[in-house]
Amino acid sequence: MELAREAVAVYTSCPGASIEAKDVILTSGSSCALEMCINVLANPGQNILVPRPVFPLYRTLAQSAGIEVKYYNLLVSFEI
Repeated sequence: MELAREAVAVYTSCPGASIEAKDVILTSGSSCALEMCINVLANPGQNILVPRPVFPLYRTLAQSAGIEVKYYNLLVSFEI
């Protein structure tokens, strides 16, 4: 695992923004990464803001951790 983290750190580093292996977290997929992010952002009894329309997994992961989900609507913009 350490070799993989080191490889990611080397690949993503750039001048002025070096990354070390200790800065890299690898997960088995995006669902696991989302769960880690939600659990770091809030504690049980707190809430997180989630854009609507929503990816349903946000609500599932948050509620299973005792975190309330509050929604806000995305505004549509057709400007380019």
